[in-house]
Amino acid sequence: MSDAALPLEAVAGAAQTRTKSRASIAAVAWRNLWRNKRRTWLMAGGIGFAGLLVTVMNSMQVGVFEMTIDAAARFFSGHVQVQHSDYLDDPRPNHAVRNAAAMVEALERRDEFDGVAPRALAFALLSAVNDASGADSPALGGLVVGVDPRREFAAIREQTATGRYLAAPGEAYVGAVLAQNLAVQVGDTLAVLGNSEGGGVAAMVVTVVGTFSTGQVDYDRSQIHVHLAEFQEAFGLEDAVHAIALTMPDQAAVERTAATLTDGATAGVVWQRLLPELHQLAELKYQSTYMIIALLLVLVTFSIVNAFLMTVFERTPEFGVLKALGMTPGAIMAMLSLEALWMALLGLAVTFAVSGPLIGVLSVTGISFGDSYAQMTQQLMVPDRLHPAFGYRVAVEFSVAILVLTQLAAALPALRLRRLRVVDALRSQD
Repeated sequence: MSDAALPLEAVAGAAQTRTKSRASIAAVAWRNLWRNKRRTWLMAGGIGFAGLLVTVMNSMQVGVFEMTIDAAARFFSGHVQVQHSDYLDDPRPNHAVRNAAAMVEALERRDEFDGVAPRALAFALLSAVNDASGADSPALGGLVVGVDPRREFAAIREQTATGRYLAAPGEAYVGAVLAQNLAVQVGDTLAVLGNSEGGGVAAMVVTVVGTFSTGQVDYDRSQIHVHLAEFQEAFGLEDAVHAIALTMPDQAAVERTAATLTDGATAGVVWQRLLPELHQLAELKYQSTYMIIALLLVLVTFSIVNAFLMTVFERTPEFGVLKALGMTPGAIMAMLSLEALWMALLGLAVTFAVSGPLIGVLSVTGISFGDSYAQMTQQLMVPDRLHPAFGYRVAVEFSVAILVLTQLAAALPALRLRRLRVVDALRSQD
C-alpha cells in the first residue's frame, strides 16, 4: 500500500515544484522590470498614453452618437417601432397594426418605455383655401401623420414656429416650408385628399393652428400632423395605426426589447432600420476610430520591440550565466515574456487610472459646446453639452491587443536566445 502511494506523492511534489518555479520566475521578471526604471516607465507611459487617447477619443465619440441618436429618436422615429411585419418594406395602407388602443395601453404599462406614440401615415394631396380671395391654392403632395396629441413626443412640439401644437380634431400642424409653399398661415383652412384603406376617397378639412420648423428640410417641406382619431375616421382605419413609436432610456437594450415586440403579425423595428443614414454614419466613424487604434498599436509595438532588443543585448552575459547554471532557453524566454506581461499590465493600469476618473467626471459635468455652437445644437435638436460615455468594448479590445502584441514584441528579440552559446555570451561581457 505504501509502495502504491509513493508515485502519487512524487507526482504531487513535482507539481508543487513546478508551481513554485513559475511563481519565482514571475517574481524575478517583476524585479527585472525595475532594473532600468526610466525605460520601464517610458514604455508603460507610452502604453498608458496610447490607451488614454483611445479611451477618451472613443468615449467622446460614443457620447456624441448616443446623444445624436437619442435626439433623433425622440424627435420622431423612436428607438423602436411596432409595425405590421410587412409595413417597413411595403408601406401599404392596409399593412396596419390592429387593436392599436389596447396595444398602446399595454406598452405604456411596461417599464422599458418612457414614450409611446401611436401614428397613422398616408400620402395625400393638400390644398389650401384662401378665404380672402376665394381662390384655391395649387395642390401639393405631402405626408399626413395622424398623431395622438397627448402621447406625441415633446420634441416636435418644441419646434413650433408659429401658433401652437394640436389639441383637438379638426386641427393641423404643418411644416413651415410646406405652409409657405401652400401659402397658408395659422387660421387658414386646408383640404386633404387621399386614398382610404378600402380603396375609396379619404377627405378631411382642417384648420392650421401651428407650423413647425426643425431645420430638417425633409420634415419641414413634407409633413402635416392631424389628430389621430380624425385620420382613422377619414382613412377608414378604425382601431388601427401604421406605427407605434417607442422611446427608451436605455439604448443598449433596444435590440433585445425589439425582439419581445415581434410576433407573426407585428414586428419590432429598431432605430438602425428606421434611421439607416444615421446608422451608416455612426458605423463609418467607428471604423475610422479602429484605424487610429491600429496605428497607435503599431507604434507601441515597435517601441516595445526596440526596448526588448536593447534588453536582450544588454543582458546577454546574464543569460549566458543562467544557461551555464542549467536554465533552459525556454525558461529564459518565459521570463522575458512575463516581463512584457508586467509592462503591459502596468501600462494598462496607467491608462485606466487616468481615463476612468477623467471620463467619469466629464460624463457627469459634460463638455460645453460654447455659445458659437448654440444655434447648431438647437437646429440639430441636441443638448448643448456633450456627456462622454465610456466605451467598454473598445477598452477591452485595446487591452487584449496590447497584451498580445507585447508578447509578440518580446518574443521576436528573445528568439536569438535559442542560438545563444554560453561561451560567446560570457565573452560579450568583456
